[in-house]
Amino acid sequence: MFPPKVPDWPVEVPYDELPAWMRSARRVVDWPLVAVALLVAALAAPLVAGPLPWSAGLRSEVARALEISESIQAGILYPRWAADFNLGYGAPLWNFLPPLPHYLAGLHRVLAQTSAEFSVTFTLIGALSLLGLALFGFARRRWGLYGGLLAAALGLFSPQIALVKPLIDGDLGALLAGGLWLASLWALDRLLASGRGAHLLLAGGACAAVWLTHQPLNAIFAGLTLAWLLFRLVRGQRADAIRDGLLAYAPGFPVSAVYSLPALAARGT
Repeated sequence: MFPPKVPDWPVEVPYDELPAWMRSARRVVDWPLVAVALLVAALAAPLVAGPLPWSAGLRSEVARALEISESIQAGILYPRWAADFNLGYGAPLWNFLPPLPHYLAGLHRVLAQTSAEFSVTFTLIGALSLLGLALFGFARRRWGLYGGLLAAALGLFSPQIALVKPLIDGDLGALLAGGLWLASLWALDRLLASGRGAHLLLAGGACAAVWLTHQPLNAIFAGLTLAWLLFRLVRGQRADAIRDGLLAYAPGFPVSAVYSLPALAARGT
């Protein structure tokens, strides 16, 4: 009447030794990543709690974000001319200034319909978050969990990152460039290890974004990235992996031409 009893599995295999396809999917909270997020939140709390510090650098950031947002709302998706600068005479600001940090703040103002000050604050917090998470991710891949946490804590609460760049200088571009560069190193490290196309696109996008963020840090970071790839080659990294890394590194030069070539073409007019 009853089906025959199936015998028990004769071999006891620990769960951790099972192949990956035999393990059940488990959702695990990445607590070290949560700890880094809390560090970023502690660093960003003064920006959220109070008004934006009104330094000369932050005044410039607010003015540029406001100018780009007005241009976008007027239908100019990529403005090259700041019409309200220089007492209304205008200035070819984004012919020579890397546009990405100002464009992100201006685009946020258009989408969120908020003040330019809040959009700059939002972009500053985003740049700090990217910097902390990218520093933690890259350091954890190279030196382990404790190395990643130590690198994130020391990097975020260094005087330049915690005080000088965001509050005294108001240099949004430098913070964003640092975060994008560390993110590009993290993506390149994953690309060298796996060779996957998704990692190639991610690393190429991050390397290209660095060129659009800050000058002269874009050239400095590009040189450091190239030196790091050559160091990996000397240390025994496969040549085809380094080729993939250079392929992701290369798009930065033509992408930067989006703001540099028109300035060269118009200099005689």
